[in-house]
Amino acid sequence: LIWVRARAGAATLALLTAVGWLSVQVGKVLVHRPRPPSDTVHALVVEQAADSYPSGHTAFAAAVLFAVLAALTLHRRSRRGAMLVGLPLVALVGASRMYLGAHYLADVAASVAFAGGTILAVFAVAKTRLTRLTRPQQPVHDQAGPAETGRRP
Repeated sequence: LIWVRARAGAATLALLTAVGWLSVQVGKVLVHRPRPPSDTVHALVVEQAADSYPSGHTAFAAAVLFAVLAALTLHRRSRRGAMLVGLPLVALVGASRMYLGAHYLADVAASVAFAGGTILAVFAVAKTRLTRLTRPQQPVHDQAGPAETGRRP
C-alpha cells in the first residue's frame, strides 16, 4: 500500500529498516559472544548461529519502528500511534527472545541501541535529501514578462 501511494516514502522506509537491521552485524563481528547455555536457561529453542550479541530479531523490530518514525517525521505526521503500537511490539520481540533462551538482556537492549542509533545517524545526515525525495516537486512557472525573456510581444 505504501509502495502504491508513495514510492519514495516506501523506498526510504525500506532503506532505513535495512540499515538499522544490518547494523547489528557489526556488533556480532566485534563481540562474538556465545548464546546462553541451553541447559542452564532451559532454552525452548536451540539456536544454530553462534553469535548472541546483539539480537537480530529484536533489531529488526526496532529498525522497523525507527524507520516508520523517521518516515512520519519526514511527512510531518503524528508519531503517537506508531509509538503506541511499536514500542510494545519491540519489547515483546525482545522478551520472547530471552524467554526462548536465545539471548541475554544485554543482547536485546544492544540491538535496540544499534538499530535505533544507526537509523537516527543516517536520518540526521540524509534528512534534507530524504525530504526532497519524499515530497512532491512543485512545478516551476515562468514568471518573467516578455521584456525580461528577450522575446517580442
